[in-house]
Amino acid sequence: MATYNLHCNGGSGNSYKLALYLNCAGLDWEPIGVDFAGGQTRDPDWRAGTNTMGEVPVLEVNGQRPKFEGKWSTRDSALRSLGSPNQTTSAH
Repeated sequence: MATYNLHCNGGSGNSYKLALYLNCAGLDWEPIGVDFAGGQTRDPDWRAGTNTMGEVPVLEVNGQRPKFEGKWSTRDSALRSLGSPNQTTSAH
């Protein structure tokens, strides 16, 4: 299993930006396709287990999701807050 799992959609610019970052950083990651047009993000079970707002991308680090939701940006403090995947304690 990859260190980073990116729940994403090929048509999402934010998914593309995060995938590009993960690739350029040489991180061990795996895309998990989300059928946005087919309504997967509107499914109550998907929202309960993946993202309550029904948005992509969603990034998992070592099987854990960050405690925030919203749009991703490589400059955003949310992305920097992920820290190292080997980090055992929070840097906050």
